[in-house]
Amino acid sequence: MKTLLTYCIIMFFLLMTSYNLIADISGKATIEGETDFSGINIQFIPFSITAKDSSTVTDVNGEFSIKLPGGIYQILYSKDGFQSVYYNKGTKVALSENESLNPVFLNTGSVVYFSGDVSGTCSPDSLYIVTDDIILPVGKTLTILPGTKIKFDSSYKFTIEGKLLAIGSDSNRITFTSNLSIPKKGDWGGLIVKNSNTIIDNCIIEYCKTGINCSVVGPTIINNKIRSFVQTGIFCDAGSATIINNEIYDFNSTSSRWGIWIGTLSNAPVECNYIHDGASGISVGSSISVKNNKIFKIRTVEKEGYGLKITYGSAPDIINNYINDCNISVYILESKPLIVNNTLVNSDAGILYSNNFDGTIKP
Repeated sequence: MKTLLTYCIIMFFLLMTSYNLIADISGKATIEGETDFSGINIQFIPFSITAKDSSTVTDVNGEFSIKLPGGIYQILYSKDGFQSVYYNKGTKVALSENESLNPVFLNTGSVVYFSGDVSGTCSPDSLYIVTDDIILPVGKTLTILPGTKIKFDSSYKFTIEGKLLAIGSDSNRITFTSNLSIPKKGDWGGLIVKNSNTIIDNCIIEYCKTGINCSVVGPTIINNKIRSFVQTGIFCDAGSATIINNEIYDFNSTSSRWGIWIGTLSNAPVECNYIHDGASGISVGSSISVKNNKIFKIRTVEKEGYGLKITYGSAPDIINNYINDCNISVYILESKPLIVNNTLVNSDAGILYSNNFDGTIKP
């Protein structure tokens, strides 16, 4: 009790001391495609009893300075026609005495808020904020141009019943991500694909629950980065999705998380994917082709980090995969796989199989 009382007295003293401090703040903000950087509004949003709601604007060079009471603030940069930006991704900062803030850059375009039915075209000229579940209806098309960012406010999901064409490029990817100032895994629901004509190519999908769920259809899923999720990177229970050249990583929370999960009714080929730094690599439950994948750093504290898991009754072709640094490289349960020309190194166990194994293993 005395310790708590002492702590409260110290905090009160510090707060009263900082109340008398005047912070002299300076910084700079610039704008995409402009040479006149004047008129950018910098708002200091208070988060402590000593802080005070304050604002200033930049001059033609993008520079600003302001005196305000010392305290804890969140800082927002904004200007009409440009995308607003929180300083340091929205992290609250303690300001006291003289502070020089890091430069901030504003992209062109307005903010568009999404909810309900969506279709048409999304371009990088705008930032898209999802404020409720969104649906691409049957018979409609949504085209997302390279460089576009779509951010989800909460645990909302994107259900794709119509045709989605999200085709970015290696140097200008489309991004589906969290809109929280400090994003974390599982912030939003993910993409639920129900249309086989959908193409998801050169996108970043991050901070979601499941990246892409295409349970019964056959979309094209190629060249994407799927990361920082909490359930599954690509879930394909049935259908004939094309899953090629995706990088899937940072999902190592528990042993039940998979980079790619292929169910018993799926005939989706899984080729040339890079899966790393996760809980388990690829689960195969059907007779598909699994070729030329690189799977590494797959480990869990439960020692159930499987590079490849081949489940009951399936007969997949497991050919020319590279599996490195896993708890178990390949785990086979009562199935008939053809395992040929795979490289298995640095794992605690190479190939484990049940007593009813009836497949073929060749070097």
